[in-house]
Amino acid sequence: MISLKKYGRRWHIYGDESLLEPWAKDVEQIPGKPVQKDSCSAIWRVTSDDRRKYYVKRERCFHFPFTRSNAEKEFLAFALLEEKGIPCMECSAWSATFDDSIVVTKALPSKFSSLLKYWYSAAEINTTFLQNLCNFLTDTARAGISLPDLSVENLMTDGENIVIVNPAGARDAESTNAPGPDFLKSLEMAFG
Repeated sequence: MISLKKYGRRWHIYGDESLLEPWAKDVEQIPGKPVQKDSCSAIWRVTSDDRRKYYVKRERCFHFPFTRSNAEKEFLAFALLEEKGIPCMECSAWSATFDDSIVVTKALPSKFSSLLKYWYSAAEINTTFLQNLCNFLTDTARAGISLPDLSVENLMTDGENIVIVNPAGARDAESTNAPGPDFLKSLEMAFG
């Protein structure tokens, strides 16, 4: 990890700082249309000068200097999942000021789509995919990870591999042999 001051912000980068070029020069005017936006956050898909694709998530939220920013909390959640061997998007950089947080993640290959989209695009139920989903959920529970947003919208798949998109709030929890009822609630609501 490198920590550097660039474009008036402190950046924590995991890899090459070229991932900031050219979009980070003015984070108030990130180029392109946001792929997702609500009242206090937005996500853009950007391309760096070396042609790699990233997602930039910017949240407008205040935090005190003696507390962790949302960006740092999210990075720590990514790091926890990586440490436990749970597949998730790769966090490449983060930056925070007193009133906003930015997290940069590597974009997944184009063959990945949302779990919900994949589920409904298949003509018939793929038992291999169902087994992979069960294995993923069991591995997550056995790793002792608590994920507050374990939903079909927060999981991506290429039909074989399953990846968590946003691990915000992930934390160590008591290890168990099987997922509890609350663990699967959002999936049950989506799939029945």
